[in-house]
Amino acid sequence: MKILHVLFLVFLAFSFGFTQTFSPYYKVEKFGAEKGLGVYSINALLQTSDGYLWLGTNEGLVRYNGVEFVMFNSHNNRIFQSDEISSLCEDSSSNLWVGTRYSGVIRYALRSHEKSFSHFDTINGLPNNTVLSLLCDKYNNLWVGTEKGLSIIPQGDIQNSKKFVNYIFRDSLAHLPVPVLSLSNRFDNEVVVATEISLVKIPLEKNPVIQETKLIGGVFSAKLSRFISIQTAMVDSKNNVWIGSREVINIIHTDNTVTCSFFPNTFSSEIRTILEDNDGNVWIGTFGQGLFQWDNNTLNTYATNNPFPAERILSLLQDREGSIWVGTRGLGLLRIRKNFIATLSRENGLTDNYLKRCPISANSCKSNRNVSPFRL
Repeated sequence: MKILHVLFLVFLAFSFGFTQTFSPYYKVEKFGAEKGLGVYSINALLQTSDGYLWLGTNEGLVRYNGVEFVMFNSHNNRIFQSDEISSLCEDSSSNLWVGTRYSGVIRYALRSHEKSFSHFDTINGLPNNTVLSLLCDKYNNLWVGTEKGLSIIPQGDIQNSKKFVNYIFRDSLAHLPVPVLSLSNRFDNEVVVATEISLVKIPLEKNPVIQETKLIGGVFSAKLSRFISIQTAMVDSKNNVWIGSREVINIIHTDNTVTCSFFPNTFSSEIRTILEDNDGNVWIGTFGQGLFQWDNNTLNTYATNNPFPAERILSLLQDREGSIWVGTRGLGLLRIRKNFIATLSRENGLTDNYLKRCPISANSCKSNRNVSPFRL
């Protein structure tokens, strides 16, 4: 068995200048009441196969088509016994699965003519009605992480509770059930399960059987000399596992080495959500210090003294067009897009700040009109 080598990398970002603000080529857009979104806490984000953007909020499930927001909750649909939505996923049969905080799971048939809803909870076999995480795997199995254990529903067959595979992760000291906070695919043949006290991997099979293999039992901070509670986990494109907790990012590499990366003393926020974008940049959403981006060993930040308007980040998503959507607590929904309009001037090498004609080349757009010194 390979011994885990723990490498400690202390980020002295604020003291020694390792952080910098985001590039001006990023543009932030806010969606609030003025644009038809009357909710301000976005716990989960998902873009489904039909292109819609879905938001899990404290007031219900919201669908966005690029023009308007539509709310589904207990006020207009009796299937919603709880309006607090914690998690979202879509299976290969175009079912949207919605995890709620107090009333189990809701299924919404996206391709059905009736657009029907259905609901299941502990009466149907779940270990607990407070759902914290969801995962739809390649075999169309539904993984449900609850406050008191994990449930795997083969092929999403919620009518056949006898096939449910339930498992309870327990605290090694008090033997009490611990919450399942996040679920992620890894190596295309295993699922990484993050609880508050440990990270485990479970083989991914068509007929699921839970065989727990511990990756790491708690995240130990030599700096604080105590175990730090896990808040979230993300598997990147290289199958490294990023673990977010309080003040610490831990990375389990594919060779089983572990990098524990400590933020400085001034960073006292929980890391709530982690996202890798299409360019390989890792976005880190914190509850209290805003949004960070890890790019080529540089920690870029929208801190409170910079233009980024939110400090408490709950969810992150990259859509098909490459935009980063940010779910916050208190400020609703934000979208970060690359600003493709750049101003070129003498500082960039031009001989003058005014151009009369754009030179024609094989790689440029033809134009016979006078143009301003802007590049698209």
